[in-house]
Amino acid sequence: MYKIVEKQMPDYYEILGVKRDATHDEIKKAYHKLALKLHPDKLHKEAQELDRLEKKKKDGELLSQSEEGQMAELKEKLGKFKQISVAYEILSDQTNKAQYDRGEDVSQQAYKRESSWEKEMRKFCEKADEIKKGIHKLNKTKLKYIAEVNRIESFYGIRNILFDKHRELKEELKKEQKEKVDKIIELNSEVGKDESIEKLTESVTKLKNDKGNYIFTIMNLLEKIKSGELEECSSIIRKVEIADDNITSLVQIAIAYDRVEIFKLFEGRIEISPNDILNYAYKYQSEKFLDYFFNKYLDRLDINYKDEEGNTALHHTLKWLDLNESKYQGFVESLLSKGAKLNTKNHEDKTPFDLLVNYAKQFSSKEEAIERLNNVLVVLGCCKADELKKLEGTPALNKLVEFAAKYRFEGIFDLLAKNNIQISNLSDEDGNTALHYALKEVSYNDYEYESFARFLLSKGARLDVKNRKDKTPFDLLVDYVNECSEYDNAFVRRESRLLNCLALTKPSVLPLVPY
Repeated sequence: MYKIVEKQMPDYYEILGVKRDATHDEIKKAYHKLALKLHPDKLHKEAQELDRLEKKKKDGELLSQSEEGQMAELKEKLGKFKQISVAYEILSDQTNKAQYDRGEDVSQQAYKRESSWEKEMRKFCEKADEIKKGIHKLNKTKLKYIAEVNRIESFYGIRNILFDKHRELKEELKKEQKEKVDKIIELNSEVGKDESIEKLTESVTKLKNDKGNYIFTIMNLLEKIKSGELEECSSIIRKVEIADDNITSLVQIAIAYDRVEIFKLFEGRIEISPNDILNYAYKYQSEKFLDYFFNKYLDRLDINYKDEEGNTALHHTLKWLDLNESKYQGFVESLLSKGAKLNTKNHEDKTPFDLLVNYAKQFSSKEEAIERLNNVLVVLGCCKADELKKLEGTPALNKLVEFAAKYRFEGIFDLLAKNNIQISNLSDEDGNTALHYALKEVSYNDYEYESFARFLLSKGARLDVKNRKDKTPFDLLVDYVNECSEYDNAFVRRESRLLNCLALTKPSVLPLVPY
């Protein structure tokens, strides 16, 4: 009787891959390892997809052959989740474990608790997404804080320069007055001596007052710009002839505090390149000003001009993409359509393409990652074919390929193939190609990754490319088949998938070594 029960019940120790005398910590560790390997964060979405297919079938609709295959795979995958969750529920509970070891069937009780396990996993994933979003929000807050620090430093830096000039002026005029008085005394002119000194004093005093008043006027204007007092600023600018170097400083503060209307008061007298103005706008995160600037000055930008840090207009514009892609993506596309280059390096060896890839990788959820990859695809679609070709072999393109492969984003690979960029030649610093990534993950999410691997093979990906560990994608396919365990009945189906993948390849890309 005992043997019959033993045969009917799953071997939960084998499912978790632990010995029968395993401790509670060993059981817990094994469970978490399997849970991570099987990607439990996707359980909820896959369960929803299975529900959709089953409902479609129940409603009398015919499923396509691919949908039938997908449904079978989803059922098997979700069954694996149930297996490990039930095994853990039983073996982690001392009472249930003891009953199971005695041959008693306690699986039904554990299966009833399975839904709560799913809820916990969903809560865990939701919490992880919240943390990512929190980090993303924190990064944006950090940028705003840095911008505020930059504003304060610029304002008081310019203000202190004006104070220093005023102090230097006083010292200079005082010295000039003394020299002239000494000269008159030295000439020993008796006639009108006192009158000459008096006139000289008056002349120097007037000059001192004129220059001193000008500096104080500029300082006052600086304060008015900071506080946004448009009418007062307009009045001062009309009455006072402002020196060019002071205009540059005042314009910088107008940009720093996002005073668009005050900036307009100086237009026509500004001796700053549009590219440098763009740099100021990013430095101070001045969104209102940037909107005005792009709408009025975009056509005037010299797309090849580099500022003192080696940045082009495209460098600066791409920095804004992370803050609001819906607003600034169009400006990026416009610059690219005018011939702006993605491979121009600044003094830090950063190209606009580096910034674009960095933008793609700053996300807080899978949905946002896909959205950003799609934005990158649209932006790159504005480039000429020869410009895209120049990116081939760059670390940034390799990173983009790695990222697109991770999220199975086919659009990037379609674009590369269309522009004659060999996907098989693109790899990360470890030598992994997109096909390595697809086949490395295939046992975690069979249907999605197999479909993606087939897609990559159809675009020219190769099975014989070795990474730094001498592993080829073909090796990963073999590992995929050999992963089948005794309680996994999918060996034949997996072998069939292997043959399907190989059927899509050309004989020339197959490894010559026997397996």
